[in-house]
Amino acid sequence: MRGTSPTRRALLACVAALGLLAATGSAAQAATVTLRCAGKGPRNSDSAGTVLCASSTKGRTLAGVVKNDAGRPVAARLTVTFSSWTPTADGAYAITTRATQTIAAKADGTFSIKDNPATKESIRVDVGADATLGVSGGAFAQSDMSRELTVKIAKLGHGVVRFTVTGTTHRPLKVWVLDDSGYPVAGVKAKNVNRKGQATFNLSHVPHGLKLTYFVDPGRVLGDLFWDQSRVPFKV
Repeated sequence: MRGTSPTRRALLACVAALGLLAATGSAAQAATVTLRCAGKGPRNSDSAGTVLCASSTKGRTLAGVVKNDAGRPVAARLTVTFSSWTPTADGAYAITTRATQTIAAKADGTFSIKDNPATKESIRVDVGADATLGVSGGAFAQSDMSRELTVKIAKLGHGVVRFTVTGTTHRPLKVWVLDDSGYPVAGVKAKNVNRKGQATFNLSHVPHGLKLTYFVDPGRVLGDLFWDQSRVPFKV
């Protein structure tokens, strides 16, 4: 069997060194922080990993866990930034910092944050570097919290239906009656809610047993700032 040439031995050594470097790099970790929507209520996440939470009029709690570079939960210091979404003249939104606070995770790495936005807010959690805890800087997580509008339907008899919308004092707030395909019911115009959040419709002309639903419209300016409603189907 022929021996390996010096050139080939050098090439193999270089490849081995690169492999070792890659393995070492893949084994290295950084601090992490994760968030979730606590308690009852709708939740989701977007393609960027932002945690999306619906908030009632009593607010909503975010729960989280922070871990150091070795993947162990630690009582790290965290900076929490609350940013408000404000409509602009061109129909977009300005996201501006409303407040910041510093909190500390518990010994098991857990922490919680309470927020109660009138419409929508973003919450960013940044992990502070701490060599004694084995925490490198740069780790963060983000959540968007939006106020949820809730709707109660009361059948008053003879085809009369009253919708009561809670969750905001914003006016005008319009209610549409839709068929099960999501289109406005023929002959039924949308109505603005009153100061109590109520809008009443006479649906006596709608065929009995037809499945209906509804849509609460905060308008073009604020439409994207409220949590999408879970529309409950009903029949007259």
